[in-house]
Amino acid sequence: PSPSSLHPNPFASGPGWSLVPDLLADHVFCQLFIAHAADGRMDDVEIEAIQRNITPVARRLGHSDAAITRLVTEGIDRYWDLLADQGPGAVTTSYREAIQRLLAAVGQGQGAGDLVEGLANVAAADGHIDDMETLLIDAVVDRWPEQMA
Repeated sequence: PSPSSLHPNPFASGPGWSLVPDLLADHVFCQLFIAHAADGRMDDVEIEAIQRNITPVARRLGHSDAAITRLVTEGIDRYWDLLADQGPGAVTTSYREAIQRLLAAVGQGQGAGDLVEGLANVAAADGHIDDMETLLIDAVVDRWPEQMA
């Protein structure tokens, strides 16, 4: 079974997301979580950083700029829906599962470095990196060796 069948990604379902690979949806979700978790807000500069981070990957998958904007916008809506419907615990669990799938997919090399760099870019987009953002990103770095074991 594929990782997505073992851990369904509620963030990747629904209209407009059917053509998006689960890992791209996971990538967006994790960045939204980093943007929101520390201070309870998603600032415009953080959303712009998320869009910049996913654009190269999404373009390689054949998505237009308009589709990428729509994916981020729909991703934000889905994030808030998950938070409202199932609460912060479900959002945190979804984040952990998404990080695990992403690390399994990208391995320990450049892909993992790009993932962490993207999360750090989102964390720093509002002008500072909160302690919670640092802890979340450090936890991703700590999981690299575990994921490969």
